[in-house]
Amino acid sequence: MKFFTLEDEKKNIHKFSVLGLGTWQFGGLNFLYGKDSGWQNVNDVDLEKAVLFAIENGVNFFDTADSYGDGKSEKLIGYIVFRNKLKDIKIISKLGFIKNNYENAYHPENLARQFDRSLKNLKRDYVDILFFHNTDFGKNNEYLDDAIDFFYKQKEKGKVLFIGLSSYTTRDFVKFIQKIKPDIVEGKANIINRNFITDGNVLPTILKKNNIKFLAFSPFEHGLFFKNKDEMDFLSGDHRRNIKKFSYDYLRKIDIFFDKILKNFDLNKNVDNIIDICLDFLFFNKNITGVLFGFRNIEQVKSVIKYFTSKSIFKDEKDLKFIEEIKI
Repeated sequence: MKFFTLEDEKKNIHKFSVLGLGTWQFGGLNFLYGKDSGWQNVNDVDLEKAVLFAIENGVNFFDTADSYGDGKSEKLIGYIVFRNKLKDIKIISKLGFIKNNYENAYHPENLARQFDRSLKNLKRDYVDILFFHNTDFGKNNEYLDDAIDFFYKQKEKGKVLFIGLSSYTTRDFVKFIQKIKPDIVEGKANIINRNFITDGNVLPTILKKNNIKFLAFSPFEHGLFFKNKDEMDFLSGDHRRNIKKFSYDYLRKIDIFFDKILKNFDLNKNVDNIIDICLDFLFFNKNITGVLFGFRNIEQVKSVIKYFTSKSIFKDEKDLKFIEEIKI
């Protein structure tokens, strides 16, 4: 396993594996403000087995949030780490979606309430990285300054080692990075979602200038790359019910897209080859620091971990450019 590092104010170096365990699915089926916001077909026993295998093979950090299953994801992580006496585990959590009875989730009283709950759920007295989970700071960003103050006070207290920012748009990253001054950011980036990581986009330039790391999440588009037409029905509470890409028509476009790529590399169409192509696309990109991946069982984790013991499909950045030119 390879690692990246973050350096704190005391010059201590903290090592994170370049693969991180995304744990949104740990929350199971869920609703947030009346909308589907979870995942179906997850089992706590299967998840624990998968986590232990990943850790045994060098993965050393979890990415979770207070909103994943309304705290269930954090609780399950805390349980697994405590029950198995896991050491040297890094944990990322996030705040910014659950607002309780407050007007905005970033109200300072709400942040204090949610962060205290997160630490209790995780059975820890600190998190390695605390992320702003989104950039909704009110209509006029009236909650921004207090939110920044809260995050940095937790850092001063030693309850947070590093601060992160998550967003879905370049515009918001550009707007808030200079104000928040995060150590690391995370955004959706994969073989079909390339906006944040493509040279020429403003974000990589800003990150490089400010020495900010970038974590890519959803490397397999929430599992879409492995779906077939018989696997497109989702239960109430699964967020994919409302994603337009999870449709028969778009699935056909995905098939054509990967057929072109596999033909170029003279590869058969199977899960392992698609995983390797997707991860090559990310890890050959110099703008990416690490990748967060979700999973439901040990078999899925094995398929991803195996990437680091396999020969790369890509030879150089020319292969990266070849894929960047293919449109969906």
